[in-house]
Amino acid sequence: MSTLVQIKKSGAIISCDKNSMLALHNEFNKNHYIKLKEFLDTDLLQYIRSLIQKSGYIDFKHSNVDAVDYQLKDETANNILKFLLNNKGLFDFIEEITSCSKIGCFFGRVFQMNPSLGHYDSWHSDLIDKRMVALSINLSTDVYSGGTLQIKDVNSDRIIQEVSNTGFGDAVIFKLSPHLNHRVTEVTGKACRTVFSGWFRSEPVYKPFSEYPKIQITKVGIVHSSTEQDLTKLSDDFSKQQCVKLPKLLNEELLKFIQSQISKSEFYEVNYPASGQDNPMHRLKDKAPENLLRFLINDQTFFEFIQKITGCPKIGSFTGRICSMSPNLGHRDAWHNDLVDNRMIAMSINLSTDIYSGGILQIRNVNSGEVIHEIANTGFGDAIIFRIAPDLEHRLTEVTGKASRTFFAGWFRSEPLYKPLNKSLLDQHDPRDLIMRDYNDADQTVPKHSKVYLKSELFFQNLESNTLVFNPLNDKCFEIDPIGAKILSVLKKPLTVLEIRDAILDEYDVNPDRCEADILSLLEAMKSGDIIALQDINTKEEQKI
Repeated sequence: MSTLVQIKKSGAIISCDKNSMLALHNEFNKNHYIKLKEFLDTDLLQYIRSLIQKSGYIDFKHSNVDAVDYQLKDETANNILKFLLNNKGLFDFIEEITSCSKIGCFFGRVFQMNPSLGHYDSWHSDLIDKRMVALSINLSTDVYSGGTLQIKDVNSDRIIQEVSNTGFGDAVIFKLSPHLNHRVTEVTGKACRTVFSGWFRSEPVYKPFSEYPKIQITKVGIVHSSTEQDLTKLSDDFSKQQCVKLPKLLNEELLKFIQSQISKSEFYEVNYPASGQDNPMHRLKDKAPENLLRFLINDQTFFEFIQKITGCPKIGSFTGRICSMSPNLGHRDAWHNDLVDNRMIAMSINLSTDIYSGGILQIRNVNSGEVIHEIANTGFGDAIIFRIAPDLEHRLTEVTGKASRTFFAGWFRSEPLYKPLNKSLLDQHDPRDLIMRDYNDADQTVPKHSKVYLKSELFFQNLESNTLVFNPLNDKCFEIDPIGAKILSVLKKPLTVLEIRDAILDEYDVNPDRCEADILSLLEAMKSGDIIALQDINTKEEQKI
């Protein structure tokens, strides 16, 4: 058929009149599919191809079907096509010609079948995740051989349709039904079959990437700007799916810091038996990155966010560990429920530096054995939270390809209540006590004319009135008042005590002498807590602490 629907960089152009719509509707009902020529316009097709060429591929083994092919390493092309295809006008068009229920969203990704690598696709139905209608767009740069879509009747096992889609930018839309299975035949010859395959789903309702509920864990604590409407949507999704994804939960700066710490450490072999089965994997030897993430996640603001969207009882604490599952090492995570140690909700954060294959979270009903939801988590810094309950079990599918799956897995627990690490340091050096002491020049351990600088990256958590500071060098916490927080904020470069005092006086109306004495008190506590170091202006040498 001629170009009736076309996707351009500027959006979807639909030029079907009533007669054309009726003809497409009748064709779809009769054949269970329709083909749309030049579905992607030439300009968009060339642009998507250029992005694909710049990206690499990774091996991909599908979890819900016996099939192996390539998946794009870079997500840019996928994100652009998903953005353009999640279009209300296109949804109305698909609903009209297929008679499917109201479409909530479209999801898809670029795949490639290489004839020299044994890629294949077996019979399957795709009836998961509220999928109703499937779409396949040809992105290939050469005409391939084979790779024919076949549709068969499940009851008779008879192939009722075969359709080849070798036209550049052409699309095939086909029906998903309990009575139908489909597959793509082997690709032969020399050319690869590159397609964008996806599904129109009844839910969830699509939201542009920029509109996702905004909650992030940063070096300075939780940044939370979700509206009540956002929270309601997340809560509804969690109730239906037993899980939700929190995109970019770790902000980029924090994620890179954690990844750099992991790269400096080693992993060791562990086994976490569950349901009578071994679950071998790797665990990080250096516990400092784990302690840092536990510090940042054990935040009352984040606890309240989790409670609102999951409906779980009051959270007392969070604990977790950094693990890695590598392909070809027998690593696995079999079906289990995690119902120990007062666990209520689980969370997994992707810390990988490369896009891995497999490693998909699956959740099933214990009584029926039915997989009720599965979700991949390959976005860097993304998190999945999911329910723990007596009638649910979960597992991770095998990791395939070349890249390992590195993640921080943990649990929100009703008890014990969280206490900051090394709380004794707070008792010993509480700035609210030290601030009342008088200082003479003779007993100053922080000379006024020495340069003061931070010894390491510091991480923060806001309390009701004060701020909790975590030092990853020694896994210690340090509680400071607003003046102390201001001091740390100005120490982005080395300053003398007098320069720090002047910065405080610019913001607070206090007596200069009293201000200087208070600053010295706080700096002594920070020095004892290994948070700051001193540099003599004359010798430029660091004072030993």
